[in-house]
Amino acid sequence: MKTASILALALAPSTLARPHVHKRECSPLPSGHGPVPDTDSASGFLSYGALTESAKLAGLPRGYTKAFTNLQGSTQGEGYMVHTILDSYSEDACAKQCDSEDRCLSFNIYYERSPSLNPGANCTDPVSTTLIKCALWGVEISAETATNVGQWRGDFHIVITGSNGYNK
Repeated sequence: MKTASILALALAPSTLARPHVHKRECSPLPSGHGPVPDTDSASGFLSYGALTESAKLAGLPRGYTKAFTNLQGSTQGEGYMVHTILDSYSEDACAKQCDSEDRCLSFNIYYERSPSLNPGANCTDPVSTTLIKCALWGVEISAETATNVGQWRGDFHIVITGSNGYNK
């Protein structure tokens, strides 16, 4: 009887509350390496010439065709593999990452306006930082796949610009 009770207790669903893991409000987030406009707003970011010009001037890595140039959205959908944060807007560095992955057929490089702190009650709209992202895809991409135009985190508006896509 005692063994059965212990076994029943061991197999019973736990009634203890499990703590939720939350990102700490206002904790620092990764710093980006891209330029930040003087006007720290989503509209200031989207119209910042330094970001859009570098996307327009980007070259064509060997073995790739350009799928789109300087959009205000990144690719989303099926076939996503991974993304990394780059130190500079380098289509060649992003292409090298794609070339090192057997299943990679395309990549998307773009600037993302991101919060410098995890938004919370005491920092609803923190100062921004500019991340330079390289996303790898196992499918071909096109302007029609660049539909991720950002999101809201509290009062902070994450937006994307200078988005270029390349296919093998």
